[in-house]
Amino acid sequence: MEIPLMKILIVIFAVVIFILAKFEHSIANMLYLAISTTFSAKGLLYVSIWIIGNAIGGIVLNIAETKLTPQVKH
Repeated sequence: MEIPLMKILIVIFAVVIFILAKFEHSIANMLYLAISTTFSAKGLLYVSIWIIGNAIGGIVLNIAETKLTPQVKH
């Protein structure tokens, strides 16, 4: 017997853990894919796109922060 409420609680609990642990969003996306039990080439393509998008976003934001933040000289 499948209990939809348990899936909802697992997702809520996982999101809280991901936020507190400061994980990437792609990890949360992989959990959603696993819970949905829809493993297909299309699903794996979406996860790959999410991972690449998060990596590009992280790199761009890091470079922007480094370039735009005034450097403090000691």
